[in-house]
Amino acid sequence: MESAEHIQDALEKCRLWGDIAAAAESGRDFSSRWFQNDPAYGPIAGKMGSTRTSSIIPVDLNAIICGNLRIFAEFYHALGEEAASDRALEQYERMRETIHQVLWNEEDGVWYDTTSPTTGTSTSTTTPTSSPSSPAAPIAASTATE
Repeated sequence: MESAEHIQDALEKCRLWGDIAAAAESGRDFSSRWFQNDPAYGPIAGKMGSTRTSSIIPVDLNAIICGNLRIFAEFYHALGEEAASDRALEQYERMRETIHQVLWNEEDGVWYDTTSPTTGTSTSTTTPTSSPSSPAAPIAASTATE
């Protein structure tokens, strides 16, 4: 409860609890990656009360979803469901291109989580960029090479 004690508005409290739940349910990590470190947040900056998962587009989770679409296309093809395979492959290709356009930083040569279109990119690297041997790395890497 103390994570939300600084919030007076009931809807904002619900948003914070939803963001905390989403961070916990992401399945990847529950770390400060989801916190706002902006000094404008005052004493809660960088703490649980500044959790903002709803405004972060994470590289690793999107790379996993993208790779799953490619796997679905392969499964549907193996089952002879060509229309479903084509749809999954089209979704995979669109998502792969979007990941590259939105999350790839050409100058730094890495993918970054994006916080929102208006606030720019985070400078923290995630699983695909910080650990080339991670399961998500080849999926994210394919956005630059395919």
